[in-house]
Amino acid sequence: MLSLVLYIDMDYFFAACEELKNPSIKDKPNAVSNYDKEDRRGVILTANYIARRYGVKSGISVSKALELCKDLIVVKADYDLYGSISSKIFDIIRSYGYTTEILSIDEAALNINVNSYEDAYSIAKDIKDRIFNETGLTASVGIAIGKIIAKIACDEAKPNGILIVKQEDSYSFIKDKSIEKIPGVGRRSLEELRKLGVERLSEINKIGYIKLKSILGSYADTLIALSKGIDYSKAEPSSEARSISREKVIEPTDRDEALEKVAEELIDELYDYISKSSIAYAGVGVKAVYQDFSQSVKSSKLNGLHEDKETIVETSKRLIRQLPKDKPIRKFGVRVYDIRSMKGQRKLF
Repeated sequence: MLSLVLYIDMDYFFAACEELKNPSIKDKPNAVSNYDKEDRRGVILTANYIARRYGVKSGISVSKALELCKDLIVVKADYDLYGSISSKIFDIIRSYGYTTEILSIDEAALNINVNSYEDAYSIAKDIKDRIFNETGLTASVGIAIGKIIAKIACDEAKPNGILIVKQEDSYSFIKDKSIEKIPGVGRRSLEELRKLGVERLSEINKIGYIKLKSILGSYADTLIALSKGIDYSKAEPSSEARSISREKVIEPTDRDEALEKVAEELIDELYDYISKSSIAYAGVGVKAVYQDFSQSVKSSKLNGLHEDKETIVETSKRLIRQLPKDKPIRKFGVRVYDIRSMKGQRKLF
């Protein structure tokens, strides 16, 4: 019996969803941004493969993308659409009954036990076919002994492919990979490793263990094992936090204006976190703790997913007006809930 990880990643997910919505752009260079094309301050979230031939990729500015490809079609992100399609995809994946870890809006890892690699391939193909038949979108799949190698295999299988790395081939597959291709090695760690002359995974052995530990922390042990073709990482059942909040003890007040001022301060901090973390939300709530330690909570379920700050501000103001003001409030909080990672085009582990 083989214990493997099957890693699924949708192909250019945001842009592919837009092509479903508007098929006329499918065979043209197109990209999704957090702003309209007219607002060149925007950043490219993902691009289709035609646009990528011109050098258009996630993370660059809209203005830079248009310099690279003057005919580029830039579409403003439609998170309601992406969230809806993502839910359908994960329902399909979960229906197979394997331990499933949702890693972002468009990728997941599954632990599978099979008798052969042929069986693993059949499972992967069946999942891919179902996703395509039910959503019209393609996915790529990597299969290996562990989640890290499976993720790298999945990246190399793109677009719309399946790549299996057998256990006996793990070392030859992984040893010469660029360090920047290894999930879990952040930008700062990558810079430190490069200063020490490390460009490929096999070269980490030139660094002493203590030094490597100082750069990578506990991940050093994982990387050392990986350099030998050993990958113990498995899919872990998703236990994603469903809400994020910020709270503050304040001078007791019963005035809406004072609470709104506190809310703005908390929302600045909250939004800074969720924007940097590429988190979308579908609900906003406020909480008041009174001087007698009793509490009142008000919340509002929104229509679809949102990523903007203004929705939190305006919804919080409305909810503040609904809070009982029969006694002074001594602690106040703002939260967003029903959250989802939107890192679909900038992959994370």
